[in-house]
Amino acid sequence: MHELCGITRAPLEKCRILTAEWVASGWIDEYVEVPVFDRPTFIIAAPRSGSTLLFESLRKIPGMWSIGGESHEIFDGVLGHHVGNPQFESIRATSRDVDPKKTEALIHLFTHRLIDAGTERRYVDQPPDQRPKSIRFLDKLPKNSFRVPFLAGSFADAKFIFLTRNPRDNISSLIDAWHEGRRSGRFVTYSRLPGTALKNWCFVLPPGWRGMAHKSVAEIAAFQWAQSNETALDDLLGLAPDRWCAVSFAALISQPMAELRRLAGFIGLEFDARPLEMKSGVLAVSSSALSLPSPDKWRKNALEIERVLPLVESTASRIDNMIAARDAITCTPS
Repeated sequence: MHELCGITRAPLEKCRILTAEWVASGWIDEYVEVPVFDRPTFIIAAPRSGSTLLFESLRKIPGMWSIGGESHEIFDGVLGHHVGNPQFESIRATSRDVDPKKTEALIHLFTHRLIDAGTERRYVDQPPDQRPKSIRFLDKLPKNSFRVPFLAGSFADAKFIFLTRNPRDNISSLIDAWHEGRRSGRFVTYSRLPGTALKNWCFVLPPGWRGMAHKSVAEIAAFQWAQSNETALDDLLGLAPDRWCAVSFAALISQPMAELRRLAGFIGLEFDARPLEMKSGVLAVSSSALSLPSPDKWRKNALEIERVLPLVESTASRIDNMIAARDAITCTPS
């Protein structure tokens, strides 16, 4: 157990929490038979890129299963990506981290929290003879932008949806959320970091973060956006082309029906718009939004953004080229 928690000394709080979840999930108490995770789909995106909106829309498609929210503690616990692990340095995970025991732990922990899109009932609450033997699973976690090789190796048939958002809007949203995190604690992923006096770090912790610890919020936000997208793109391009597709936040907002239908086809499910309860063809505001959507929201951070945009120009250009090369982000259905 200590090995899976990434801890070589006495169990710490994160490990105790994870162990309790294993017990509850049936990983230790074998009363729940886990289903087959058929072509599990992972949304890969930088933080504040619109991934919550995309996830909340796709998870409502009939036939889709999810845990209903983000899977921070599941992945962090299994991978040992928490400050209680003295070997923890960043959230990066590669094929070297793939281990059948970790995959088994992930499946059991997910199973305990699975929610059916059609009924909103938990998998474990259904009578055993009514639980499907195979499920289509959807997960989203911005940290997983740094874990694509681990996910691809852990789930041999996994599929990936790469969500992109233009840097101006995305970085502005990150700046707002960082300020909110320092004010209220929301969005804080690490209240303290090993080897530093830094407190209240928000969102992802990429390799190289130590060099950013004393930078401005805008610089950190630009760093997080660039590293999330660069790492994800590097790793996705190493997969077979039919294992991943891309979608832009702009396209999702401007033509949600077409994009969600296309993505449902990629996942391998029939799209049904009725559960979305859209008004005038507009998607509902995501649960993580700080304010109502507006094309000019970024302008309140305009001065900070203009200073850091040169730092991410090459990444933005690379994303644009990738989208063009993939034929206007068309996905091939499963």
